[in-house]
This record gives sequence, structure tokens and C-alpha cells, in this order.
Amino acid sequence: MKHLSDLRRTKRQQRQLISQSELSLAGDFISQTIAELSQFTTAKNIGLYWPIDHEICTQTLISLCLKQDKAIYLPKTIPDSNTLLFVRYHADSVMGLDKHNIPCPQQCEDSVIANHLDLAIIPLLACNEKQYRLGYGGGFYDRTFSGQTNTYLIGVGYDFQLDSRFKEAQHDLQVDQLILAQTAYAKR
Repeated sequence: MKHLSDLRRTKRQQRQLISQSELSLAGDFISQTIAELSQFTTAKNIGLYWPIDHEICTQTLISLCLKQDKAIYLPKTIPDSNTLLFVRYHADSVMGLDKHNIPCPQQCEDSVIANHLDLAIIPLLACNEKQYRLGYGGGFYDRTFSGQTNTYLIGVGYDFQLDSRFKEAQHDLQVDQLILAQTAYAKR
């Protein structure tokens, strides 16, 4: 467990070294790559996230989804079950913070559970070659998508987050695809 705590801390520290221009370029690269996928083209209901702590920026992808009349859903934590509910996002949505300080729309009337999503874009702290993701440690995404096969899952991050030291556990979420943006971090 200490190994995972150390790995999470290291990856978060590395992310903080990414400049604003690199954040923007990485977000644009990820958005363009996803936009070219057939899973995106055919998806009607897409789970995204509002980035925190130097996660991959999703605003370009959110804008593209809105232009293409795709329904966007952002995660909101459900504390009693430690899972996620996905709340519909509109261009005029008023954003707030859930119990875990995750940005999400304040109006929750139009919400869905994970298996109603065609595609979900998921942030990560680390991942391995077998496409398992390591998150912040709460297990929200792991529990939410556990045993669920309807939704195509894409983990997004930076190239330095691919780490062979991360050995997945039985409960860790394996995504269908990883898309990692290259950064100058590795050259530092």
C-alpha cells in the first residue's frame, strides 16, 4: 500500500511541473485523438470529467461534444456507495463541488448511471501496459465500472504516467484504450 501512496504522490508532483501551454497542447492532442475514434463518432452519451490538479484538460472535447449535440455527463460522487453518478452538463450549467471537491453540475435532475454511457473518458494518476489505471485511491471509477461492459472506457493522461512499477490489483479498472499525451517532462 505504501508503494501505491508513493507512486500517487510522485505522479501528482510530476503533473504539477507541466506548464500551462503543455496542459493546453496535451488537452488538444487528446481531444483530437478521441474525436477521430469510431467509438466517439457513434457515441450519443459521453462521460467526461472537469479537470483538477493538472489532469488532462477536457474543455476542447466538451466544446466539440456540444457542437455535435452529444449528451455530456460529468461524474458526481455518491458517498453512501462510493460510486459515481453521471450528471448531464450543458453549456449554461452552473458548476459546483461535490462532497469530495470534484466539479460537477449543481442540477442533478438529469443524471444517469454508468451503463447508460456509450463512452467514458477517465483521468488517471498512473497506468500500466495492460491498460489498468491507478486513480486517487478512492476506488470510485473502479466500483462504478466494475463488471460493466456497455461503456467503452478510455483512460487519458500523460506519457510519464505509464509506469511499469504499477502492478494492478484485482479491483483496479482496466480501460479499453489508453491515450497518453507526450510532454516535455521526460526531457527535464
